[in-house]
Amino acid sequence: MEKMYANVSAETVKVLHDPNIETQDVTSSGMAGRQQFAKSNHLKGAVVCLGLLCALLLAGITGLCVDYNRVAGDFEEEQTKLLTETDQLKGEIDNLQKKLLFMEHHFKMGWRHFGSSFYLFSTVEKTWEQSKQDCVRSGADLVIIDSREEQNFINGFNGMFWIGLSDIETEGSWKWVDGTPLTIEYWKRGEPNSFGGEEDCAERMLIYSNIEQSWNDAPCGQLKLGICEKVAYP
Repeated sequence: MEKMYANVSAETVKVLHDPNIETQDVTSSGMAGRQQFAKSNHLKGAVVCLGLLCALLLAGITGLCVDYNRVAGDFEEEQTKLLTETDQLKGEIDNLQKKLLFMEHHFKMGWRHFGSSFYLFSTVEKTWEQSKQDCVRSGADLVIIDSREEQNFINGFNGMFWIGLSDIETEGSWKWVDGTPLTIEYWKRGEPNSFGGEEDCAERMLIYSNIEQSWNDAPCGQLKLGICEKVAYP
């Protein structure tokens, strides 16, 4: 036993006093520390880089979101504009179709188109009031002539026709059927003369020598043809 302790003690003393062993331990410990420090620095660098990448990615995503919202807003605005224009075009097409059907119907019924009006020249002679009522029943009224062009158009048809002009309410105060006063006149020379005191309604007489002097006042109870007028595009 004593011999064993003596050997252990001797070995221990030898190890403790061996300079190579101490140097080896210190060197190993230093290298391990430097390796650990290097790993720590690498890890910190990786974390910093990862943080920068995340920041850049977040900035990019934010920019994309802003651009997307702007583009989406512009797209929605353009879409709304296109839908509005489409609705307007549909409305215009519907109106045109209605006008075409309206015109086709009236052409079939014998109406003539001029300017912004339709005209119907009757084929049955009636009194001024009867002619007026016939026009009203067809959605029109006796013609109101308010331009030289319209006067010339009317004079393109043969016959003696009642027009929508009278002084029934007040003698000498000629008014159209819509209540407007007479402003443009195409009376025959010497007319209106209220011959016999009972000529309160106006007729269109065809005077070939001067078509701009073709109106005459006549008794409202006489039988004549009539000219109806209505707006072409209600």
